[in-house]
Amino acid sequence: MMRQTQTQAVQTMTTQRVLRALIILESPDAAYRLVTCHADVVRLRSQTKQQDYLLLVKRQRLVVTTMHSGQIVLLNQVKQAKFQRLSDRRIGITIFCTTGQKVYEEVTLY
Repeated sequence: MMRQTQTQAVQTMTTQRVLRALIILESPDAAYRLVTCHADVVRLRSQTKQQDYLLLVKRQRLVVTTMHSGQIVLLNQVKQAKFQRLSDRRIGITIFCTTGQKVYEEVTLY
């Protein structure tokens, strides 16, 4: 029973960490628009900065990076992420952590 409780606590912490990381994508201030969505990379366009970004896993990190340089690390300890276009403004993200947890979240872009 203690192991089950500990496993649930770790899963809850992982899910909360993922939610905090993805909230930046849903920010109306960034105003990301979905351009393309493939299984391993999402292309976004910032309405405020008129710049393109990629959402992908790089060196075990989920990052938002520009085409030229710079990146924002959203989440560490990521083995893989799979993306799925749900609509013009929504994407489903399945994150496989290096710790073995798997988290699925849906993100709405503004």
